[in-house]
Amino acid sequence: MRTALTLITAVVLLGSTTARAHVAEGSIPLTVAEAAPGVTPPANAGGTADLELSADLTIEYTVTVHDLTGPVFLGHIHEGAPGVEGGIVFPLTKIDDTTLQGETEVLTEAQVETLLAGGYYVNVHTTANGGGEVRGQIVGLDLTQGTCSCRTLSRKDFRKCVAGEIKKLDKTAKKSAEVKALKKAVKKSACGLAAQPKKKPLACCLPINEAANTAVSGKLCAPVKKDTQCAALGGAIVEGSCVPDNPCFPPASPSGAFLD
Repeated sequence: MRTALTLITAVVLLGSTTARAHVAEGSIPLTVAEAAPGVTPPANAGGTADLELSADLTIEYTVTVHDLTGPVFLGHIHEGAPGVEGGIVFPLTKIDDTTLQGETEVLTEAQVETLLAGGYYVNVHTTANGGGEVRGQIVGLDLTQGTCSCRTLSRKDFRKCVAGEIKKLDKTAKKSAEVKALKKAVKKSACGLAAQPKKKPLACCLPINEAANTAVSGKLCAPVKKDTQCAALGGAIVEGSCVPDNPCFPPASPSGAFLD
């Protein structure tokens, strides 16, 4: 049985079918105070890292800095606690002397968990301070909320909410595989149940692929009898039971992770 959380996919934003959905986003200040010991940049050196965890599980980033000892030399996302030097996880692309911009490779399940738990930091290097001149811990990312919440709606109202969002789609989108997968996941989910079914003691985290203009807030959990039933749904078994607590929600999130 798998004990790790399954990959977080993005919330489907209401709007254009080509719009890029985001799971989480935030603006991280970069300061001298957070940099490694021994750094000697100007006191007013600093910057900002604007980050978005996208539907494809890449991090889109724009990092801008100011008043450094010289031009940006390198930039990275590292793994490590505040004040601790850690290894490089993702390199950042330099655009000019004060800007890094682009997107990372696709994050793994473990990397998404680490990101949301505050285990990564942004580090910008100069030639004078090769270990990093300004740095910022990636904490406090805002998770994007969907329209229909299993935590605040009854089973009936949750299904009604999702059905209402689907009705807003055009005919082609309504017949898509993504919408069919969404309907199946909503039907199988534990949303609204008062207790875990005795004959279905396992928790299965359900994948919900991006369905244009449909928003579901919260990762859906389906009670199943055995692993093979979860696999047939395209989900993954996690430790715990769907009711009363949904173990599919990731750490460091007051309102859950949001799926499309």
